[in-house]
Amino acid sequence: MDNSTTKPLNVLIDFGSSGVKAVVVKENLDHSLNVLAVENQPSVKIVSKGGITNTSQLGFEIHKIICLLSNQLKGLEDHIDEVGIFVTIGGRNLQAVSTTVKRDQIQVGPIRQERLDEMLKEVHEKITAKYPKIAVLAVTPTSYTLDGISQDKIKLESKPQAQQIVIEYTAFVDEEEMLENVKSGFQHAGCALKHFWVRPECLRYAILSQEEQVTGAAILDFGAQTTSISIYGQNRCIKHHTVTNGGYNITHDIEKSIHLPYSVAENVKCQFGLAAEKFVSENRVMRFRPEGEETPIEFTTSFLAQIIEARLDEIMQPIIKTLSENSAIVKVVYLTGGGAKLKGLRKYLQEKITAPVYISSHADWLEEDAPKIVLRPEYAAVIGLASLAAEYSGQILTPPPFPQPPKKKGFKAFMGSVGSLLEKVFAPQDGTQNNDSQTSLNF
Repeated sequence: MDNSTTKPLNVLIDFGSSGVKAVVVKENLDHSLNVLAVENQPSVKIVSKGGITNTSQLGFEIHKIICLLSNQLKGLEDHIDEVGIFVTIGGRNLQAVSTTVKRDQIQVGPIRQERLDEMLKEVHEKITAKYPKIAVLAVTPTSYTLDGISQDKIKLESKPQAQQIVIEYTAFVDEEEMLENVKSGFQHAGCALKHFWVRPECLRYAILSQEEQVTGAAILDFGAQTTSISIYGQNRCIKHHTVTNGGYNITHDIEKSIHLPYSVAENVKCQFGLAAEKFVSENRVMRFRPEGEETPIEFTTSFLAQIIEARLDEIMQPIIKTLSENSAIVKVVYLTGGGAKLKGLRKYLQEKITAPVYISSHADWLEEDAPKIVLRPEYAAVIGLASLAAEYSGQILTPPPFPQPPKKKGFKAFMGSVGSLLEKVFAPQDGTQNNDSQTSLNF
């Protein structure tokens, strides 16, 4: 049966900690996402540590991304005015702030959009009055009551009515210029930005189940230049903290300590690196011969793990502290971002915190034959953005949490059944070391 719809295409752009990911998506009849084009710019000059650093080049880069997507999907650029463009971004100083706004109407009546707009405006005013040097990047309604009745007991009608409206919001705040830079970039690119979501919200909907959003969970987003922890509970982001170090810093340490080219250091980290030295079961000797040199560079997998573990301890110390301080809320921790693929990372964290740790999955949102690249953890934010964009209506009062993935695969049960296999691949148990084992690198 044909699963396609007449819904418009959406272009989703994720400004990560050091690069840009973009996809073109169309929602199917069963609400799964059909990914039609994928573009990844792993390192761009406009983004650094999760912030927009080069606003003059931003418009050019946005236009470039649209052109690259158009090369994969013919006709996209010619009809860009008909396409919804949505963006997500993190931000090195991003914080989550909660606030409540109440409105009393003269009598029971419909909740009009202008009333909701007034309440949203008050959120901005209350927060900027308290924190004058920051800007409100995004506001999400997390729960509401109508005449004292909580939303879970309300049958949402097309035009709900009430005399008293109380809405709880989570606002994400950051540097004043963050959102203005993004908007300005799209204006220079000649494209209309339809809506903007912050990265923690996109990850929330990509990864967490409806139950986990209520009962409590955390998402550890391990990126190239930043590492973030977001704590969720009661349908909102309770806390968000960012460390301005990530996988790039680990690669840089390998580059300097072993005297390898950066690209080789990255490949060595991904293929042979482990999160802790004690996970090394076979202390292999690695050899790399630089171009034009006769004498190869030699190092052991134990030394490689030492380099990784030292930097990882520094990066994760404030993350683990945040998780410990919120241990009563956090029932489960999910790893995402490109750094989540570091071998042994899940086990490394599991030894330091009490909540179970899993590598995240957002596959439930996607068609069965989705491009394999978008199944990687680093694509969670842009797929979460796609799921939100598919449901976007422009309304303020929407009964959260929304939306829900079209497929339920019981990911945690799946992780439990294959966890031991993953540990064998990612973090071998301690064993007898063999110092005679050697590997020559050909990167």
